[in-house]
Amino acid sequence: MIKNLPKDEDPRVLKAKLWAFLEDLLEKHSDRAIRLADDPNAHRIVDINFGMSDYGVMHFYLKRTELSKQEAILNIKINIVSDTKMKEKDRQKKIKALQKKLAKVVKAKDKNEMSYTKFKETCSQQVVKAFVTCQSMEGKLRLLQLYNISRTAKCCNKSKLEDRKFEGKLLDVRHPTDPSLILWENLGVSRKQRCIRISIVALISFLLMIATFIIIVFSKSVEDGLREDYGSGSCPQFTIDQSAALEDQNKPSQERAGLMHCYC
Repeated sequence: MIKNLPKDEDPRVLKAKLWAFLEDLLEKHSDRAIRLADDPNAHRIVDINFGMSDYGVMHFYLKRTELSKQEAILNIKINIVSDTKMKEKDRQKKIKALQKKLAKVVKAKDKNEMSYTKFKETCSQQVVKAFVTCQSMEGKLRLLQLYNISRTAKCCNKSKLEDRKFEGKLLDVRHPTDPSLILWENLGVSRKQRCIRISIVALISFLLMIATFIIIVFSKSVEDGLREDYGSGSCPQFTIDQSAALEDQNKPSQERAGLMHCYC
C-alpha cells in the first residue's frame, strides 16, 4: 500500500506514471534485492488500484443492496399471499400489511439515493492511496525495503533519497491493512463523527467511574455508621438476654458492644 501520492492528477495518468516509476526503481535497485528465486521479472508490477477519497460511497452501496433485497422479498411474499387459498378478508389484510412494509422500504431506498447524490456532489474525488500488486514476493520485499527509511535518514540523507521521490514526494510504502481488521461499519462515517462517538463513549465511561466511586464511598460511610450504632457485630460466647441487650443499647455509641444485634 502506498500513500503520499499527488491528489490532483487524473487517476489514469497517475497509474501509468506510478507503474513506470516503480518498475524503473525496482530494476535500478536490484542489488538491494532479497533473493527468493532467480526471477528476471521480479521488478515487474502486475496491477495498481487506487483508493479514492469518495470510498464512503460503499456505505450507500451496501444499504442500497440490503434495501433492494428486502424489496424483492416483500414482493415475493405479496405474490405468494395473492396465490394462496384463504378467505378474501384475510388475504387483503395480509397484503395490506406487506404493502405497508414495502412502502417503508421504497421510501428508505429513495432517501438513500438522495443522500448518495448529495454525497457525490460535495465529495471531490482524489487519490488517497494505491494498492500495488508485484509479480513476485521478491519485488514486494524489495519495494518495502527501499522505503523502510528512518526519520533520521529522511532528514540527514535527503540527497540519497531523491531517486525514490515520485512527483517530488517521498512515497509512504507499507503493508496493507488486513481486511479482518477493517471496521466496515465506519464506511461513510467521517472522522469528525467518529471523534464525537469516541468522546461520548469516553464521557459515559468517566461518569460511570465517578458514580461507582461515590457508591463505594457512600457504602463505606453507611457501614461505619452501622458499626458505631450497633458495634462491630462480633458476639460473645455467653447467652445474651433482653436486659443485657437493652443496657448495652442505652450506652453511648462509642461504648456499645453490639449486644442488641446479637440478641436479635
